[in-house]
Amino acid sequence: MRFYDREREIDLLRKAKRVAIIGRRRVGKTRLVEEALNPITLFIPAEKREALICDDWIREIRERRYIPTLGSMREIVEFLIREGETVFIDELQNVLKVNPAFLYDLQRLLDKYREAKLVVTGSLIAMSKRLVEDYSSPLYGRFDVVIKLRELDFKTVLRIVKDLGYGIEEAVVMWSVFGGLPKYYETLERFSMEPEEFIRMLFFEEPYPMFPEVMLMLKEELGKEYRTYFSILQAISEGKKTLGEISAYLSVRSTSLTKYLRALERDYELVVKRKDAFGRGRYRYRISQNLVDFWFRFLWRNYSKLERGELAFSKNDFNT
Repeated sequence: MRFYDREREIDLLRKAKRVAIIGRRRVGKTRLVEEALNPITLFIPAEKREALICDDWIREIRERRYIPTLGSMREIVEFLIREGETVFIDELQNVLKVNPAFLYDLQRLLDKYREAKLVVTGSLIAMSKRLVEDYSSPLYGRFDVVIKLRELDFKTVLRIVKDLGYGIEEAVVMWSVFGGLPKYYETLERFSMEPEEFIRMLFFEEPYPMFPEVMLMLKEELGKEYRTYFSILQAISEGKKTLGEISAYLSVRSTSLTKYLRALERDYELVVKRKDAFGRGRYRYRISQNLVDFWFRFLWRNYSKLERGELAFSKNDFNT
C-alpha cells in the first residue's frame, strides 16, 4: 500500500537533522521513517535487557553493513553517528524501562556530534511528549522538528478503500471502527475480504485478536490508574458526554473526575472536549479515536460475554 497524505512529514524527515515523531500505535510511524529514509532501525522493546537489545541491534546492522561487537546502546549509536549513518530509534520511551541513563548518553552524543542525523519515535503519547518537550528531560531542545503524526482523515481513507476495490459504504464501515489508522487498511488488503467480515473476524470471533491488542495499548499508556480511566472511557462510549452524566453513571462526585478527564484530554489525547452550541453551553466529551470508542462500546462493555466465548456480532447494534 502506497503512502497517502504524508508528503509533508516525508519532506520534514528528509530535510531536518533531528526529528521526533509522536503518534499512537498503528498510525504508521515506523513505516513512514523507513520508506522516507531507508535507515537501520534500532527498536527498543520494553521487555528485554540492554545486553539482548544490543545483540538485536548488531544483528540488524550487520544485515546492511559492518559493525564491530559493542557492549552498550550508547556505543552502538555513537558508532553509527561517526560512520555518518542515520540513527533511527524506534519506541524511544521504552528506554525508561531498560536503561534510563541512555537518555543522558543520547543527550551528550547529540551535543558532541552536531551534524548527526537522528530520528526517534514514541507511541505512548504522554510519556513521549515529556521526553522531547518537557524542559526537565535531558532531550529537551535537542530536536529540530517534533511531528505529531495524526490519523488519516476520512477523505484519505475513502481513497484508500476505493483503491482496494470497495465503495463508499465499505469506507464508512471501516472508518467507524478503525478511523484513520493505516495498519488496519493494509491488513484488509492482505486478507481481501468484505470489511464487515473483516471486523467480525477481528472483534467477534475467537480468539478475539483486537481485545488484547487495544487493552494492552491502553493499559501501557494509562499506567496504574487505568481502571479509573477505563471507567470514564466506557461511560463516554455509552453516551455520557458531560461531566455530570459521567459522574452520575459512575456514582462518584464530579470533582473527583476532573483531573482524570483533564489528563485524558491534554496528556493522553484520548478524549476531546467541545462546548455545546445548545444546552447552556456545557462541555461535552467524546473519545478522539474511533478504534478506542468501538472497543469500549462493543468489547469492554461485553467483557463477560467475551470471557464465556459468547460475544456475537449483531448487525443491528453495529449499524446503530
